[in-house]
Amino acid sequence: MADPKNRPPLRLLALLLGLAACEHAQPFEAPPVPTVTGPLSPGNPTRLTYNPGEDGLPVWAPDGSYLLYQAENLNRSDKDRCLFLIPPTGGTQTLEACDDALHSEDSTNVFGPAAVSSTGRVILYEGAEPIGLGAQTSAGMYLAPRLPLMSATELLPLPLVIPGGALADKLMSLQWVGDSGFLSLGVQTQVYIPCFLCTPDTLETGVGVVWTRLGNGSPAVSAVPGTARASSYAFVSPDTVYFTLNGDPRILRTRVGGGPVDSVFAFPAESTDAPVGFRTASPAIARGVQVLGGVLYAITGGRIEYHPDSGSGEFQRDWGGKLHKVALATGADSLVSVSSGNPQKSVSSVWLHNPTLSSTGSLTAEGRPVTIVMLYSPTNQFIGTDTIIPRSTNLWQYGHP
Repeated sequence: MADPKNRPPLRLLALLLGLAACEHAQPFEAPPVPTVTGPLSPGNPTRLTYNPGEDGLPVWAPDGSYLLYQAENLNRSDKDRCLFLIPPTGGTQTLEACDDALHSEDSTNVFGPAAVSSTGRVILYEGAEPIGLGAQTSAGMYLAPRLPLMSATELLPLPLVIPGGALADKLMSLQWVGDSGFLSLGVQTQVYIPCFLCTPDTLETGVGVVWTRLGNGSPAVSAVPGTARASSYAFVSPDTVYFTLNGDPRILRTRVGGGPVDSVFAFPAESTDAPVGFRTASPAIARGVQVLGGVLYAITGGRIEYHPDSGSGEFQRDWGGKLHKVALATGADSLVSVSSGNPQKSVSSVWLHNPTLSSTGSLTAEGRPVTIVMLYSPTNQFIGTDTIIPRSTNLWQYGHP
């Protein structure tokens, strides 16, 4: 592993220096824009952000006082993805990390996902890719002493070979365990082009849950035994890991240090979205597991593609799905996601991806408002459905679902 290195100050430092140089009062200076807190339009779920690009990878502060998330900057040709902070129920965003090359737009710089420990330390992913390539040419996991991010030290260069043989291009779903280490989901990145004229899509398929211990020397990286091919996970103190697998309907459970792998719940086959009488059962694929106080949340349905062998291994492509709530003591499963509209004509709902649960029970995720239109022939025979899915994602939240 390369020696740790200090990252140059981020864009935020340049902004702060500029503000310091202009600290004296100016004549006819406009008053500052008031800070906004709370959602623009309350509801269930509530939409928290309105970026025309992609907002995603949310994570809660340990005390639930704010959310960190990644936002795509469409004002630049390189469409950098920057790290922002937002109040817990939405409002004015605050820039935390972005490209420090103010005028360089030759590559897409990516900041996040990130996570903050109970003492304020920040672990985050940072990478860069030439415009149009769709794959990172430089990437690593960095450690910063606090927010806002003025500088950061590289902990792990990526890609990373996880003990056991799996290769991870990126570590996602970061979760501090105390202040001495963090869990993450190792993912492998593939550039997917579904047709000749189609826009390339970057797929991130889970390869396992990773445990990284920090110390005075080099970080010690190990795989959580039994979690190979994990697509999501949730940590419950002191040492329990719930997880899902690519292409699988089950919620599994083990311990960070290894042990038996138990199946705690399995989602049954589910009906497709179509008028009554035309619905067919399809296998469920569970993902996005979160657990708090004996209640488990997970996502199934929506639109997801699982390919067990694409020529270079399996991959899973996920546009989001419907949120379920499961009582672990009884196994009772209820659907949290709600739909609106006429089931014979069209229905609308919000499909969720990459959920994160606060310590008080609020669930935030990437969300897409989706409309499913029922298609009929001129003789009023049902043909099928047309699903309207926006390209961009924003943050949506269920308060105590």
